[in-house]
Amino acid sequence: MANKNYKEQGLKLFKYITKERKDVGNIYFYAVFSGLVQLSLPLGIQAIISYAMGATMVTSIYLLIALVVVGTWLVGFFRLKVMQIIEKIQQKIFVEYSIAFAEKLPKLNLTKINKYFLPELVNRFFDMPNLQKGISKILLDIPTAIIQIFFGIILLSFYHPWFLIFGLIVLLGVIFIFRITMEQGIASSLEESDKKYAVASWLEDIAGSVKTFKNNSATQMHLHETDSLVEEYLEHRTSHFRVLYFQYKTIIFFKVVIILTMLAIATYLLLNQQLNIGAFIATEIVVIMIMSAVEKLIKNLESYYDMITSMVKLSKVLDLPEENNGEISLKDTQNGFEIEFKEVGVSLGDSLPILTDVNFKIKPNSITAISGSLGAGKSVLMNLFAGFYEPTLGKILYDKTPFNNINKNIFRNQIGIYLNDVGVIKGTVMQNIQISNPDVTAEDITKTAEELGVDNFTEYFSNGYYTEISETDSQLSYSSKKMILLLRAFLGKTRLLILEDPFEGLNESLKIKIWEYLQKMSSHRNIVMVTKEEDFISQADHHLYLANGSVQSKK
Repeated sequence: MANKNYKEQGLKLFKYITKERKDVGNIYFYAVFSGLVQLSLPLGIQAIISYAMGATMVTSIYLLIALVVVGTWLVGFFRLKVMQIIEKIQQKIFVEYSIAFAEKLPKLNLTKINKYFLPELVNRFFDMPNLQKGISKILLDIPTAIIQIFFGIILLSFYHPWFLIFGLIVLLGVIFIFRITMEQGIASSLEESDKKYAVASWLEDIAGSVKTFKNNSATQMHLHETDSLVEEYLEHRTSHFRVLYFQYKTIIFFKVVIILTMLAIATYLLLNQQLNIGAFIATEIVVIMIMSAVEKLIKNLESYYDMITSMVKLSKVLDLPEENNGEISLKDTQNGFEIEFKEVGVSLGDSLPILTDVNFKIKPNSITAISGSLGAGKSVLMNLFAGFYEPTLGKILYDKTPFNNINKNIFRNQIGIYLNDVGVIKGTVMQNIQISNPDVTAEDITKTAEELGVDNFTEYFSNGYYTEISETDSQLSYSSKKMILLLRAFLGKTRLLILEDPFEGLNESLKIKIWEYLQKMSSHRNIVMVTKEEDFISQADHHLYLANGSVQSKK
């Protein structure tokens, strides 16, 4: 099964790098030309030696030498052209995978990939340099080596038929090394890569929780875990190195045996006057060139392993399941949705059901408050409302339309979201707020902020709305970040607002202002919110209470 997968990845790699047929064709042309030119060198040497040994000087000798010199120059010229072609292909690969990742990630089925930590998974993108670097090996060195071996064996056969035995031995030797090391080499490379990413992921955790580890440094947990992960990495790296070491050791032994055998054969033929001294030297040079090509071919197997590993890592993201996207577009009206859950149950990944047999209906233009104990499934329910999670059982209907049949892209343009696990993006304050509605102006933001009880909102930032922020920005306060995310959710022509703990961490006056704003907004949209505020829960149109994996409608 594993062997089949490696072959599929190899075929996938071949199809991928040969998409640019014209460019690849030019590279192969260079490989053939370069191989022939390099193999012509022994012929030139043979002619010169033959002349020195007393042969008659003819014009063809001068012509041959001139051709070798010109050919050598052309090899260098074409190599520069090939470098340009490979650079273009490398850039295309980077662009294609960048766009593919950017397109893929927002389409992921979050219900099925919940077990993955997406930022760590996206680190697979850093395998891109291995893929780019390997391109030059695959497209240049390997074809050149193969052609040198092929034409070298043909050239030797012209000197004497016995040299065909040499060619057969070379081919069998290369096939032998490939067959016994290929699968193990790829498998060990994949395992090594997995352990490498495990170390990187753990270091990422340390960096993300640096204050926790700083406060508990006496336990040295960060070092113990790192030591354990590094040990596992070294174990698998050593296993992979053994494969590479065996390849190199085998090729050295193989090279010595072949050269010794060819020297013996060529010496025998020379002594029996079946070869002259020029041909003798020429054949040995050809043999050395062939064996150098074989050595280059075997050494480049490491690049091939790295490329296959990179393809597997990159495919791990690109092959993740996508959410279902329907074709029905819900009308963008001035009213909220009618929302109904029918016998809904949900499990994330392979976990046990989090919610079961959930049934309720929410009327348009209403406020629904959601409460429940810790771990009751409130966040899961909010993600179901937003369509980020899909029900394992049952149906969710918006305006009597099953959610599976709804166009998710259009639907999400009609909702505003404030969830605990939604953060700011790297960009300006303005960009962070406009991401849900590009038509929002600075005046709109200022006016809404004032309605929420925040005067002079821009004064919280050094450069106003054009202040650069990010999720890891230590200068961005909790309250400022919360207000940015609330404004992002509130602004725009939405039919549904999904809010998770919108009042948490705010003073009483701000809570009241936001609640009054939500009441006003509920005249033309649905508001669904998780909250612990009993006063607001009592004023809501609906109250859903979560307990023991089910939802109880209080009113």
